[in-house]
Amino acid sequence: MRSYPFVFTGEVPCKEVRTPLNSITFSEERNEETCYGYCNEYQPHVVKRMFDYKNEVLYDLRWDDAGNLGQVSMSKPGEMFDAGRFLFWTEDNRMHTAVDDKHYSYYAYDYGGERRLKLVGVNSSVDVNAEYMTAVSTLNEPTLYPSAYMVLTNKGYTKHYYAGTERVAARLGGGGLNALHHVIENDRELQTKADSLFDQCLEQVNSRVLKENDLECIMRNKYAKEEFGHWIEGIPYQMKADVECDHRLFKEMVDSMLTDYHNGEEKEVYFYHSDHLGSASWITDSAGIAVQHLQYLPYGEPYIDQHPFGYSERFTFTGKERDEETGYGYFGARYMDHELMTGWLSVDPMADKYPSISPYAYCAWNPVVLVDPDGKECIADDDPPTRKKKYEIANSNNKHKLSKISWGETSGIYPMKNPEDPNNKKLCYNPTNWDEQKTEELLKARAAIHLIGTQRNSTVHKNDCDINDALIKKLATYHLTSNFPEVDEKILNDKDVKYFFLSPEPKVATPSLASDGQECVMSYGPFYNVGGGDVEAGPIYIHFYKAIKKDDSQKKDKQK
Repeated sequence: MRSYPFVFTGEVPCKEVRTPLNSITFSEERNEETCYGYCNEYQPHVVKRMFDYKNEVLYDLRWDDAGNLGQVSMSKPGEMFDAGRFLFWTEDNRMHTAVDDKHYSYYAYDYGGERRLKLVGVNSSVDVNAEYMTAVSTLNEPTLYPSAYMVLTNKGYTKHYYAGTERVAARLGGGGLNALHHVIENDRELQTKADSLFDQCLEQVNSRVLKENDLECIMRNKYAKEEFGHWIEGIPYQMKADVECDHRLFKEMVDSMLTDYHNGEEKEVYFYHSDHLGSASWITDSAGIAVQHLQYLPYGEPYIDQHPFGYSERFTFTGKERDEETGYGYFGARYMDHELMTGWLSVDPMADKYPSISPYAYCAWNPVVLVDPDGKECIADDDPPTRKKKYEIANSNNKHKLSKISWGETSGIYPMKNPEDPNNKKLCYNPTNWDEQKTEELLKARAAIHLIGTQRNSTVHKNDCDINDALIKKLATYHLTSNFPEVDEKILNDKDVKYFFLSPEPKVATPSLASDGQECVMSYGPFYNVGGGDVEAGPIYIHFYKAIKKDDSQKKDKQK
């Protein structure tokens, strides 16, 4: 069990981890508590102090003026500085360097902000005095990201396969990537720019100094703990790094990728079996044998990691890469600390849209239901709850795809697990409780209504909706034309089907066609209607009709 008590401003004063000993998964018993200190007067949402009660470790966290985490120092209360990490950021708030007592890591991004290069080296020497933390390192572990579908290291390459946005398989290879030759081998201008960028980043590493935390301000916080007030002796104020890139090793890696040593064979294939958030839970090989088993605590902290065959997956929680050298998760726009802070390392780029939520909160503190695909904005991964296809989520960018055909008629209809229970309205607004089959059925009905309204009957009523309303935005997913399935053939192939009617009865004649003959071609339901319009709250059906033109003999028979 993990608990996170919140205060009204959105900070987490403490977190508790209670996990019992499990003889099946061989997970150890954990009984931990970590508390967080804030300064209400300056950057009130960032964690300035942390205390780990189990290990009796005090953490001091310093942030730059843009709200990016810049330095983490740790020690026993009242003792000398023991270990720490320095983080450095670009002007657009992307981490370019991370240095601790073990590793020096460098990250480079493309013009769109996607990470394309990672260089890591083990520090050969680390020295700490009252002012500086000095590190000497050679970056000899390169990782290249040509696209979302491929990752290259000095051990080989990995191809990734997706079903929509969900990673489903990975194939390992060792060479034959001739397409990279022109980009890497011959583009001297690109190499020069890359060297210049690295030098600029190194200059910042060796010159930046952050402000000390105001302990008095931290202790004035209502939830401050006594341990936060202890002084940590000898915290270094600045980095002094002596680092170089091993260009020879990087070139050898590229050359090895250009040479096909295996005649195009890629024998190692691994399949991802993900949970409802897209987190890798089981990894199996081509024979179906499990090679890794993963389970997580709510914010992505590893709970169980079993890999008896040596394979260790790097894309884990919600399918995002977890950097081994830092333990941080890379989401695109931001990095996340899954273990210590259980939050982001930098400010939410969309923070102005959510002023009531901490800009460092992962998924608005709701990680069991929501996911954040790129570090910018969280979405409901269960929207809709079916797993048959990946649905597009309604937002301001795809508003033009929102079907306004009969929005008013169907926006109050929900596919419930128990549509016969007219008293339970709470389930209506929660897609996590929707019946999967009924959801698909309602989408088919929506597709048919859209077809009728746009192609066959311009009199079908139309209504606009406020995409900025939180509830409507969530439910608007089911009104996006891009999410509609194929219209059922009975309606698609019969162009005379131009009418639909909502009724609590499974079989009923529509009054709009009372003067003519009519045939009910297809019906969907029952769904649940929350009320409004001409139909009362309760179970409801959507019927589709076509008009049957009567001939003279039918009219005479009717007159008799």
